[in-house]
Formats: sequence, C-alpha cells, structure tokens
Amino acid sequence: MTRPTAASAASPIGSSALAVAITLLVVTRCVVFFAPQVLFDIDPALDPNPIGGLGPAGSLTLDVVLLGLCVVTLGQRWRSGDPIEGRLLALAVLPLPVVLFHGITDAASLSRGVTWCAAAFAAVTIAHAMRRETTRTIIVAILIAGTVPVFVRGVANVTYEHADTVAQYEAQADAFLRARGWEPGSPAALVFERRLRQRHPSAWFITTNVFGTFAAFACVLSVGLALAGTRLTPRPGGAIGLFVLLAAGAGVLLILTGSKGAIAAGAGGVTLVVVTHALARRAIAPRMGGLVGSGVVLAALLAVVARGTVLPESFAGDRSLLFRWHYLVAAARMTATNPLVGVGPGHFQTAYVQHRPPRNPEEVTSAHSVFVDWSATLGVSAIAWIVLAFLFVVAAGRCLVAAEPGLDDAAARAPPALATWLAAAAGGIAYLGAHACELHVIDELGLLFRVAGLAAFVLLVPLLAGVLGTFDPRATSRALAAAAITVLVHAQVEMTMTRPGPAAWSWFVLAVAGAAAPTLVRPRARPVAAVALAVALAATIWIAARGVVPAWRQEARLREAAALVADPAGPRRLAAADRLRKAHAAMP
Repeated sequence: MTRPTAASAASPIGSSALAVAITLLVVTRCVVFFAPQVLFDIDPALDPNPIGGLGPAGSLTLDVVLLGLCVVTLGQRWRSGDPIEGRLLALAVLPLPVVLFHGITDAASLSRGVTWCAAAFAAVTIAHAMRRETTRTIIVAILIAGTVPVFVRGVANVTYEHADTVAQYEAQADAFLRARGWEPGSPAALVFERRLRQRHPSAWFITTNVFGTFAAFACVLSVGLALAGTRLTPRPGGAIGLFVLLAAGAGVLLILTGSKGAIAAGAGGVTLVVVTHALARRAIAPRMGGLVGSGVVLAALLAVVARGTVLPESFAGDRSLLFRWHYLVAAARMTATNPLVGVGPGHFQTAYVQHRPPRNPEEVTSAHSVFVDWSATLGVSAIAWIVLAFLFVVAAGRCLVAAEPGLDDAAARAPPALATWLAAAAGGIAYLGAHACELHVIDELGLLFRVAGLAAFVLLVPLLAGVLGTFDPRATSRALAAAAITVLVHAQVEMTMTRPGPAAWSWFVLAVAGAAAPTLVRPRARPVAAVALAVALAATIWIAARGVVPAWRQEARLREAAALVADPAGPRRLAAADRLRKAHAAMP
C-alpha cells in the first residue's frame, strides 16, 4: 500500500468539498425536466416558448461539469497517494470510447451516452470519497433530503397540476392533437388522453414509474433508519419520528404511482431491511449478504423472462411484464445484430421498430431493463458497467449482515455544524439554478411548491446530518444497502437508470451503499487508474469542444428560427428554415 504523502494531510477539506459538490450536482439533476429539444416540440407559431427544462446542450454541460469534478477529485487522490482502486475506474471508463464512436456522428447518442458515462464515473468517484465518515454522513443526508423536493412536486402533480392540465387540454384538445400530428380519436390520441387523465405523481420524470423508484428508495431507507434508532440508548424519539414520517409520506406516494414494479420492489426492500435488522447481532458470513443482494437483482430480471416464456399471455389480466419481455426479445436481437458496438444510445427506438415481436405495437425508447439497455446500445463494452453495478451491489449486500459495533465513537462521526449548513446553502443555490430553466412556464402556485421543496431541503440537510452522526454506521449502512438494492431491482423493469435525470442518482445510490464495505475500494492497480483518469480527462475536453459548444450553437439557431416563425408581422418560414439548416449543421 502506498503511504499517504504530506500533501494528503491538507486534502480532506478540499476532497470533502468536491464530494459534496458532486453530490449536489447529482441530486439537482432530479429536479430538471430533460427533453430531446426545448424548441419545436410543437409549431412555434402556436407556442414560441421553449419547454421548461433543458435540452441536449444543457444536459451535456452538466455532464462535462460532473466529469470535470470527478477527474479533479480522483486526480487529487492519486497525487496524494491515498488509496485508489484502478479496477473500478477502468470499468467505469471502458464503454466511453464506444459512446464517443456513436456520438461523433449522432447528437442523440452523444447526449444520452455521455450522461451514462458521467453517472458511472461519478459513482466510482464517490465510492472513494466516502471513506471519511463525516463526509459520508453529509452525503447520505443530502441524498435523503434530496428526495423531498421530488416528493413535494409529486404532491403538486396529483392535486392542482392534474386538474389544471386536464382543463387546459379539454379547452383546446383538437388543436393540441393536430399540432402533434395526431387525429382526434386516433389510437395515439386515445393513448395520450388515457395517460393524461391518470392522477399519478411524476415530478420532473417522464413517467410515474421512475418516480416510484425514488419513493421506494426513500421508504426503505427511512424504515431502516427508524429501526436503527430503536437500538440507540437513550432512544432519539424525535429522530425516529422524523424517519417514520418520511417513510409514511414516501409510502403513500409510492401507492399513488400505481406502479406495480415499484410497489413490489419497495415491499421487498422493506422486508429485506426488517429481516436484516432482526438478524443484525447474529454472526453471518458477509459473502451471504453479497449473494442475497445480487440474487434478488437477478431474480427481478428472471421474473420478466418467466412471464414471457412460462406463463400464459392472459395471466392475472396484466400485460406490463409481458410487454417488458417483448422489449427484452427485441433488445436481444439488436445485440445479436450489433454485438461489438451496439445500435447506439440514441437509436434504441429505431432499432426496436425493426426487431420488435409482431404482437407488440409499441415504439419504445428503452428495454426497461438497464443491463439489457446497455447491451443493446453499447455492445460488448456494456459488460464493464454490468460488472461494476454488481460489484457495488455485492458490496452493499455484505453490509446487510454486518454485526453492529458499539457506539463509543458516535460523537466523532457527527460532521461539524458549519460544514452541514454550508452544504445545505450550496444545495439551495444549486436548486435555484435548476429551477431557473422552468420559471417561464410555472405559475405562482407552482413556484410556491418549488420554494417549499427547496426550503425543506435546506433545513433537512443539517438536521439529518446531526442525527445520522449519532447513529451506528453499520446500522446506517444496512438501511442504505437495502434501499440501493431496491433501486437496482426496479431498474430491471423500469427506465430509471437510463433517463438523463435519475441515471446519475441511481448509480450514486449504489456507490454510496457499496462504499461502506471495506472490500470495495483497495489501493491497487494505480497505473491502470492513471490511464483511466487520462482517458476521462481527454474525453471531457473533447466532449466540451465537440459536444457542448456545437449543442449551444444549435440551440441558438433554433431559438432564432422559432422567433421568425412566431413573428406576427408575416410569414417568414423560409428564413426560419435557413436557421434550422444551420442548426443541423452545427450538430447533426
């Protein structure tokens, strides 16, 4: 093992600040709506305003910032001689060349693929940064508090937002449908109307099923932390009550999603955390926990296979799992056709239309199973991320059965109050920046809900950090492990880990849970780590120059074209068409 140098003694504050910055960037991505384009979703002559969210330019910018922070954090660690795990870095970086191969000629593949790369690299980075107990406590507090703004928006979804949206649609239904090329009464219009009238929380995510992943995570984690509080002497009644309240709120929202997969994953996670809490003081081999963690993830994927191959088509009157089997079949055909590099992160939908089973009429953009999605779009390089995900989940599983130690050093684990308040304030600023892109499309009540979510986050971070600092770290790790396994289980039947908002969050949860296991990060393969860091740095610079800059140039041309089309002075569509050609030339 390389001994830390003198430089490393001065690095903890700086490395902790970088780790917190990375965490805040990850959680604030979950309160932004990401769209393939922010303009020309409909004819600008009807609505010239951009969508209240970020397009490829904004997404790529955040990804480059995240990659840059990760390279600096790990580079600082490598130079100071602190433990660094080259194997993990190599696994995170290996699919990057394939992403760039597709992204050179295709903007959609670049935007989505770089998000996946940044997410995996951030997970490896935070797994290293989590070695300090006080840093770990602040990061866990941010992750828990970060779910609250999402839930506040979910409450808005099922109350006034749903009623307003349905009323606005009914007032201009024909014009709305024709603006999107749908005839009233057509199958596409009927599907849209059916989904529109469903009162489900979705926050800033494209589906309520993805929201369900957050609700299941928060419910499992809060139950686990409430149980952990019961082992303390004296019992912190206020802390236990806080976690019970969080668990109840998350559970109610989870039920409101109506997502069978999320509800099943959440119920399984709660069962797992309750059982492991009851067995916490028994001597159980850590490898058994690793087998349990990886086993339940594989079981979720096998359930989809069994639904499509063993059970009859009309089983239980539900076809959601059956359709997911169809997605897997089509994805397997894509992988067989393009085994080396896949079809590209931005071309799943096009390839699905060519390979889907005849009985499936959908044109989906994802296989709804993260491992299968990676395999179909990235080919053989996807094995690296699958292995990395299992390393995290096995490490998390080992934490499930760790025996509880004493609480003699509890006070030393509590982070300084100033540090937690600084992290909370930085998070508040980050949330304000994230909400800035939607201010032009939200009303006063919507702004009030966002302010409420932001205020709750800022107040909860110091409160949770103080509480968690008094908890047994192994009890906290057990709750985190069960919640992280729940996330990966649901990712086998849903798009959570492939969507631009929650992709980094999902990876992050796995890394934070797995980092508590001493077997995950070991000081080995430093030359490999140096090469991986160099590749990541070079790729970050290339993406900034050949991705971010052209993407913003393209968006500027689109805004010019939208303004020309919306100009009431007269038809200026030829000039607008010229801007659109320039937009495409800027970033094909």
